Amino acid sequence: MGFKEDLQQICGKVDGSFAASVMGFDGIPIETHEARPPDGIELQSLLVEYSGIVSQVRQAAETLQMGKASEVSIRTERLVAVARPLTPDYFVVLALAPEGNVGRARYELRVAGPKLAGAALTPARHGHVAVAVHDHVNVHITSTSMSTSTEVAFNPLAGLDDWAGLR
Repeated sequence: MGFKEDLQQICGKVDGSFAASVMGFDGIPIETHEARPPDGIELQSLLVEYSGIVSQVRQAAETLQMGKASEVSIRTERLVAVARPLTPDYFVVLALAPEGNVGRARYELRVAGPKLAGAALTPARHGHVAVAVHDHVNVHITSTSMSTSTEVAFNPLAGLDDWAGLR
């Protein structure tokens, strides 16, 4: 089974799915399956933009020595995107409706990850990152290897040098 079939299967198992995609951290989609297009959202452009956020969150987790980010969730009023890294260069992302089954989305991506990554996958088991997009981006990093949680606010368009601060 190829990427397209695997992505189609993931979408079929998650209520509210719009699309699933294997993408490079550079924003280039490798394969995408669109289950149903969301109204008024240019999904491909959105996923390319979100890849930049996912990449910055991954870098922030490593910069803060929290371990590798194992998951990134972005929730807006109109869409939820859940992403998991597959390799150092690629990740899988599932876009779904806000009322969709986010827990099932997280589960299906976690289960499908090793198959999508193939033999080269080394699962990231050291951290969890969740992102909520409002006026700024909140990055919640909790590492299983540490007993602390850190919240960081930064502007994803300005890059990692423009931190709003640590709380």
